Amino acid sequence: MSFQSAYSLELKQYVTPKEAFDFSCSPIGTPNHLTNAKMFQCGEKCSFKLTLANFNNLGFNKTPYFTPGARNQRHDPNNCQRMIEHYQQREQEVTSENHISFYREKNKLIVDLDLVKGILATVTNPRQKDESNFSSESNKDEMHRQSSHSSCTDEDKRTFRSHVKQLRDLIKYFLKYQSGEKYTFYDKYKREIQLERYFVNLKEANQRGINLEDVHIYYDTATVKSIDNKENPEKSYFLVRFHSKCTIGDVSNYPSILINKNAASHHGVKEKLKILEKAAKDKQPLKLFYFGKFIKHSSKKYINPDVSYEDILDYLVIS
Repeated sequence: MSFQSAYSLELKQYVTPKEAFDFSCSPIGTPNHLTNAKMFQCGEKCSFKLTLANFNNLGFNKTPYFTPGARNQRHDPNNCQRMIEHYQQREQEVTSENHISFYREKNKLIVDLDLVKGILATVTNPRQKDESNFSSESNKDEMHRQSSHSSCTDEDKRTFRSHVKQLRDLIKYFLKYQSGEKYTFYDKYKREIQLERYFVNLKEANQRGINLEDVHIYYDTATVKSIDNKENPEKSYFLVRFHSKCTIGDVSNYPSILINKNAASHHGVKEKLKILEKAAKDKQPLKLFYFGKFIKHSSKKYINPDVSYEDILDYLVIS
C-alpha cells in the first residue's frame, strides 16, 4: 500500500511525502520544521506508524515516500479513513472475483477450501513415496514417512495447481484483513466464519491450546539452511526451521521441514526454491505459511509437516 499523505504527530496536520521532506530539510527554528522521521502515522485516528524514508537527506535523489514504521501493524478498521474508503470502493463493485475454491463479492469472501481436512484438490490415486530417494546419515533422524496429497491424472494436476494458487490468494486476503481491511468471511453454505480460527501463529499455538495434529494454516518466521551434497547432488536439500518451539504430546521442538532440491521440481515451485536459496545465502528469516497438520517423527525428537517432501512446497506460501 502506498501512502500519499500521513498525519504528522509533530505538526498535528496531514502532510504529503514532499511536504514532510521539505519541512525536515528546513532550518531549525523555522515554521513547520520537522525533527523526527518516525513521528508520522496513517491518520489522526489511526495509529499505524509511518516513517519518511529520506528524512532530512538533501542528497536523496528519489521521490520522497512514507513506509510502514514497524512490522505486523494493524490499521484501525473503524476509524482509519483509508480502510473506510477501501471498504466503500469495494461496495461499489458490480462483478465478483472468482477463485473457484473461494470468491469475493464486494466485502464478503466465501471460502470453499477444505480447512478441516487440509485438502487442496480431490485426488484420484495417491502417489506412494519411495523414501530411498532421499536419505543420508546426517539427516535421516529428521526424515519421516509423510502422506502424499498429489494425484497422477492431468485433470487432477491442473485442479491441484489451481487450488495452490487459490491458497496463496486466500492468505493474501487474510494478511490484508490482519492489517485492518474490513472483510467478512463465510463458508460455502454462506454461514459467517472467523477465518482467524483457521490461521495459527506458531508462537501462540501452545497458549491457544492448538493441537498441531489438527489441520490449520500455520505461520511463523523461519530460518533456511542450504545443505549441498557434492558427491550426491540429488541428495542436496534445504532445512527450514520455524522460530517458535511447539509441543505434540511428549515431543517439544522447533517444527522443521526438509526439502529435497531435486525431488521438489514440479510445476510452480521453482520460484520458491529460488527464494529459499536466497534466504539461506543472505541468512535472512522468511515468513512462511503452511496448510496442513504436523506429526511427531518416529524418533520422538522432531516435529514435521504431514506432507511428503515432493509435495511440501505446494503447501507452503512464502510471504
